[in-house]
Amino acid sequence: MKQSRKRGADGAFSFDKRTDLYLACADYFVHPDIELLPNAFKIRKVDARSDEEPFKTVDFQQFWLPPNSMYGEPQLLRIRKDFLGTIVLAVEKYIRQSGDAKTRNARVIFSVNTLVKFFEYIWLKNRFELSAVIPQDFDYLVRALARGGWHEALNVRNRLESALSVGGHQLASCLLSLGSNHLQGIRRTALGEQIGTNVAAREAAIYLKQILQHYRGPLNEYAKNVLANDEGSVHGMNYSMLRQTLQAINLLIDLPAPYGISFLPFNNPVALSKKLTSPQNTTRNLGAVEAGALIAEGYKWLYSFGGDIVALIQGLCSQVKLAHEQRREVLGHSLEGWLELSDIRERLEEKIGVEIDGLDIGKPGCYSVRELLLTLMTACFVLTATMNGRRRDEILHRKYGLHAGFSEVIDEDLEIFRGLFYIEKTIKDYDTFYINKTTREVALLLEMIQKSFDDLNGYLGRPTFSDMPKRERSLFGYHRFSRIEGVNETRNWFVFESTRDGPATIFLRFALGEDHFLVPKTHMFRRLYALVFMYQHEIPSLQAVSQQLRHDSLGATQIYVNDPIMRSETEQIRNKLDASGRDRSKRFAPHVLGIKKEIALVSDEMMIEKMLTIIKGEPVSGGYPNLIKRFYKLVSSHVDFSRLTVLERAERLVHIVKQRGHAPTSKREGICMVGSLSRVSGARCKSKEGIPQKELASASKCSKCAYHFHSNAYLRNLNEDLDEMAEQLAGPHLADLERKNLEVSILDLEATIQFHRDRLATCGEQS
Repeated sequence: MKQSRKRGADGAFSFDKRTDLYLACADYFVHPDIELLPNAFKIRKVDARSDEEPFKTVDFQQFWLPPNSMYGEPQLLRIRKDFLGTIVLAVEKYIRQSGDAKTRNARVIFSVNTLVKFFEYIWLKNRFELSAVIPQDFDYLVRALARGGWHEALNVRNRLESALSVGGHQLASCLLSLGSNHLQGIRRTALGEQIGTNVAAREAAIYLKQILQHYRGPLNEYAKNVLANDEGSVHGMNYSMLRQTLQAINLLIDLPAPYGISFLPFNNPVALSKKLTSPQNTTRNLGAVEAGALIAEGYKWLYSFGGDIVALIQGLCSQVKLAHEQRREVLGHSLEGWLELSDIRERLEEKIGVEIDGLDIGKPGCYSVRELLLTLMTACFVLTATMNGRRRDEILHRKYGLHAGFSEVIDEDLEIFRGLFYIEKTIKDYDTFYINKTTREVALLLEMIQKSFDDLNGYLGRPTFSDMPKRERSLFGYHRFSRIEGVNETRNWFVFESTRDGPATIFLRFALGEDHFLVPKTHMFRRLYALVFMYQHEIPSLQAVSQQLRHDSLGATQIYVNDPIMRSETEQIRNKLDASGRDRSKRFAPHVLGIKKEIALVSDEMMIEKMLTIIKGEPVSGGYPNLIKRFYKLVSSHVDFSRLTVLERAERLVHIVKQRGHAPTSKREGICMVGSLSRVSGARCKSKEGIPQKELASASKCSKCAYHFHSNAYLRNLNEDLDEMAEQLAGPHLADLERKNLEVSILDLEATIQFHRDRLATCGEQS
């Protein structure tokens, strides 16, 4: 693609801005995971299995620009090659920043859809070039998104009504998904073609009644119900969605002209999103009754029903093999008959208390074999998530979830087992954890199911586990049943969905009853693990919970184990566990206070150690040692320290300094002694109002700060950072601006290191 730009006689690149800008953006690529195609681009899928298509294609021909004061009709976005180039360069920039994160491709698609809607927004405002966009455009946009999402920002309802008032029934017919016996919703691509909006049909479902009011054709019951009910309302974005949207738009900064903009659209997307949206709801805790019911039902399916379900699947696979041996074209011809006569089916019906009729889809009032299998997998997921504190995709993901052979035996008699889990957020790699017997038996049961399918696939000449990497042999894969193929060749993946029509619904009905109100989120089971751990042990270890959850800070773990009084009574596990639940709660509260006291003691010890270092004149650097020396001289002139040991002097000094609000905060570049002070005059990171902004800390900014303490140990950290920067500078995936910024940072850090070396050397001479 790079040959699309040609050098002129003066050596400069030249191109036609309306035809080649899209292809010309390839000259700025430094990352190999993105490839340009005519009217599309491809990105490597990080989460693709070895048996899946390794690239995702984004087709620009599905995106539109709306009518505005200059253009009277919708037009495809691809006519604006500069806009297409901007999207691709923004995506390439994001890929460079995010690395090989599991969710990278989903974030890329979200960013593309966000930028496409942003171009629709500026087009409506008659901004025909990015250079014409002004800061006020972003000020209105963010508030509109917070109030009514893209619906308000793009004025979709009014644009649609204006078009319907002209087009009437004919336009409504084009917008609706019509068939001989159905009228179910809005046609997938219709809104873009008719009114030039990139709001997807599923997002525009709230306008269905508005469209139907202009439709004059026959209506089915679904359409009549829509017209009889209230019209859908527009809601603003929540905190998370708004933050991600603003961050995607911020990708427009630092792109080469004419693809980007020259100023940062949103200075602090996190703070701005929090300001404009309601407080974010946290995942509620499962009540003890709910948790107990789910776990008890999980045990039933694992130990009472699991073996028979495995036998049922093995029997069906054997029938398919038999049909193949008999050279039958319809491999599933005998499956329904075999199921009807099966002793295993009768035994399962008696145990579960249901009627089993159907291979893939159950008849009214009955359950199919596939539905039983998915219910069993739901039980396995609930047990594994609850007993190991793992996230959903760390168990279920088709590539990174549990795989055949993930568990191993350390000591069978002592029931000591280990499991290999992928950690998707902190280390983004596999790690080994001890697992209990239940998790081990879940693994063995699911492996038996996979072996049944795999043996049949091998017999029929289909792809098997042997064709896949070991860690991609998912335990939550399954095949659907059919009369033609017997067992379909396509592999499907179990997904925990607790909606009324999701695959986990049957399990929830068994566990909680037909009229249950709980719609459990998968993260509830991770929180439940932490809570059960903390309440089960009278002297729990927060560090142990943090290690199991694989958090990188104890602060994150405290959020998980917190069960405050402000929660409703139905959510407070402490009030439901048993008669001694309140006693356990009382014993747990002093433990939390004990942790805080231990942290405070460590803080005091660190301060005493640093005061001793300063008083003794050992090599130190930063502004804080000088401040303490001056303060020590001042205090010494009013207080007699002659009878105190050096240690006692340091302790007395720490007591005085703590009263003034100072406390140590360890950072990689040194120790910040600002503590709890809300206003500081000498801090280098202070705002205009004098408020410390510790998030702005850096080696160079802090080096001469009055509240910074530095020693040889931290000098080693800075040298390590310098070596890491040098390695990054030698890497091939750096854009020109990133390379320049890194070079400036290296020079800045070298000067800072030399500054501290000189100061430490001077202290050494003085000592």
